[in-house]
Amino acid sequence: MTFIEQTIGQVLDQRAKTTPDKDALIVDGGVYTWKDVEAITNYIAKDMKDKGIMEGDHVGIIGKNSDAWLFHYMATVKIGAVAVLFNTRFTQNEIERCIALTNLKHMFYSVSGDGENY
Repeated sequence: MTFIEQTIGQVLDQRAKTTPDKDALIVDGGVYTWKDVEAITNYIAKDMKDKGIMEGDHVGIIGKNSDAWLFHYMATVKIGAVAVLFNTRFTQNEIERCIALTNLKHMFYSVSGDGENY
């Protein structure tokens, strides 16, 4: 196995430049090209920076698998923050313990289709 000397953000940007109109993500709601993925993750990354999230900050992400979850993950690592991923089956006590252990600065969460907050 050969490792590359690039960050995830750099790989995403490179892919968007080399194959901008190729399908990158196919979800129930439609298809995203690499150009779309780059634009969306850059938008979220800018919003994160505007909210004070900086390189090295620990950012929690919890929610069902979705395009929004993936875009927030990509934006988090793109700005150099540390993505702390939470299992949606964690209890409140487990979530609180993980927050304490990881020194989270911010948390992104989604609402499930049945109205349950994660």
